[in-house]
Amino acid sequence: MAQEEALSKVSAAQGPSLTELFDSRGGALTERGGWDARMHLQAVEFGCPWPVRAVNPHLGEVREGAVAWMESFGLVGDRLLNADRYARWLLAESAAWWHPEAPAERLQLAADYVGWVFTPFDDVFDGPVGRDLAATGTICQALTAVLDAPDASVPANAPPRVRAFADLWRRSRQGRTPEWVGRATVHWREYFAAQVAEVGNRVHGRVSTLRQLVVIKCAYPIFDMAEVVGDFEVPPVVWHAPLFAEIRDCMAEIITATNDLVSADKEAQAGDGSNNLLLIAERRDGLTRPQAFERLRRMVHERFERVLALEEQAGDWDVLLTEAQRHEVRRYLDCLHDIVAGDNRWERVSGRYH
Repeated sequence: MAQEEALSKVSAAQGPSLTELFDSRGGALTERGGWDARMHLQAVEFGCPWPVRAVNPHLGEVREGAVAWMESFGLVGDRLLNADRYARWLLAESAAWWHPEAPAERLQLAADYVGWVFTPFDDVFDGPVGRDLAATGTICQALTAVLDAPDASVPANAPPRVRAFADLWRRSRQGRTPEWVGRATVHWREYFAAQVAEVGNRVHGRVSTLRQLVVIKCAYPIFDMAEVVGDFEVPPVVWHAPLFAEIRDCMAEIITATNDLVSADKEAQAGDGSNNLLLIAERRDGLTRPQAFERLRRMVHERFERVLALEEQAGDWDVLLTEAQRHEVRRYLDCLHDIVAGDNRWERVSGRYH
């Protein structure tokens, strides 16, 4: 019954077409109206079948803690500007929506991580570094080396973003099994390598593949972080099962598509049309803005439906698990729901995109 209700919500909440949305609100359908378009795109409801369950009660303290953490590693030049941007972008809120029940210390790790990803790391590629393959490779090699270093140690003179990542990685793997550390390491390696691939595509005029775009969104490390923040681990026999791998892939593609929608005009204004699904649909495939939007919305809708269908099969693995392990599997799926629902809300309200 719960799955049927969720499917009904996906179908019922798709809302008006983009043409209807713009026409009803007077927005422009051209890139010249990019600011209006972006504001309207942020208002789109995709019909996420899972609600944002709650806002973590530790939100206020971890927001302050994350800003202080960034300052302690020298990640910011202007302290007041950074604090304002962190608050306006609702970065702590995103962590609080992803992890509504986490204790303060573990939520702090998630909030620090979000701040690191969006402010000193992701945004560095919006500038000259984002068109310099050698510079990008140097940064990503230094970060990848952290994963291999004993106790995530780095030289004292390492760049701030590298020292900060080492701190995050050290805290993340405390108490984790070698199994978790191994797969999380792979996901981080892929994420850093994807940064190089993205810059290469930009420099050489190539279009990113869906796989490249999914990896660049950092969804898989975010999914790994759910186990850290929740202080549990998915049994390996389940985590590596094709069923659960497909669930993760669908969730990651949902995050990719919805994020590319709200960030499309921001990226277009920066002259980058090779690393965004909406812009690729327009510029490579010749679709109009409403047509490109409908393509992404269908994609998201199909992924929601696929996840709900796959989750009905999750109980097949119960025969191999203890009662405690079954609980961990159910909890993991709930965490993925929270992340997608929280991300969907964050994209609609964050000041990062307007």
